[in-house]
Amino acid sequence: MKTLRFTVSGLPRPAPRPRAYGQKVVPDHRADEWMVAVRLAAIEALGVKGTPTPGELASIWVTPQTRAEADLPVFGRGEPVSIGLEFFMPRKGVGTGSLHTNVPDLDNLVKAVKDALSNWRGLGAIAWTDDRQVARYHRCEKVWVPTGLEGVRVEIKEAKQRKVKLVEPTKSQQTGFGGRRLPPGR
Repeated sequence: MKTLRFTVSGLPRPAPRPRAYGQKVVPDHRADEWMVAVRLAAIEALGVKGTPTPGELASIWVTPQTRAEADLPVFGRGEPVSIGLEFFMPRKGVGTGSLHTNVPDLDNLVKAVKDALSNWRGLGAIAWTDDRQVARYHRCEKVWVPTGLEGVRVEIKEAKQRKVKLVEPTKSQQTGFGGRRLPPGR
């Protein structure tokens, strides 16, 4: 079974959201360094020769040579993927090891990692061709750690196919409103 495991050190950043000011849309680049670090860690974990150094956005382009050398993306088009993510958020003093419930939101942190591993900014896919391939999260959490140990641990593997037993909904579940129906035209 194919598996890709790696750890990224540094403060995890949430996925950027472009902001609209009237007719003008301004992209947000605050997470670029973090996403570059994620890409570099994944490329290094794959054992690609001549792994580029951080800070050079152009150098993380997945070239045809790199693609052939590392057989990228790791999971082909349409292949279901399971991903595990453990985010380590810095906290001074006591209380480390407990679940982190402050900003940034977990789903935004996950989105940044997923985007970095796909064809982010047209730089070439590393783990999968499209985010749609992520069919399961086998682990996903954020916890407090002492300052200096922040980062993320990533594990990506094939999603095992399994049969899901379908359960017929009860009468109240069929409408979704405890048996009440929505008024016409809504």
